[in-house]
Amino acid sequence: MCSVCRPLYFLLIFIYSFLLLVPPNVTIQDNSYIIVNESSSYQLLCEVSSLPVSTVSWYFNDSILLTSGTANTEISSTDTTLDNGLVIRTSVLTINNISKELEGDYSCRGDNGVDNIIDTREHNTIFIFVQGKTHTFCYCQ
Repeated sequence: MCSVCRPLYFLLIFIYSFLLLVPPNVTIQDNSYIIVNESSSYQLLCEVSSLPVSTVSWYFNDSILLTSGTANTEISSTDTTLDNGLVIRTSVLTINNISKELEGDYSCRGDNGVDNIIDTREHNTIFIFVQGKTHTFCYCQ
């Protein structure tokens, strides 16, 4: 019996893939403060661009608001994916029937597990002043 052995040649192909990670970049679409009338409603808009997509959280005076909102707040969000893969999550915080108890700092924060070496919290905070029915408020810088 004769057997022929042929050497096996393995073609190894190495595929390099790069995973691009982009930390959250958070922008609130408003001034650093606003004045709203008591009993009115107001919407705060926050855009968070990142890769992978971020979880967006809203805070009131540094206490997290539940994602489902509260009795006076509602939170909704939509995602837009750009051609380069970057995801922009737009989150809207709606505050209804505003009262003096809801006056304070509101901030939006994004987290996708990628550390951001720049602390942008100061730029992502807005102060809501509530103007009562019987008095007016003046904020001077």
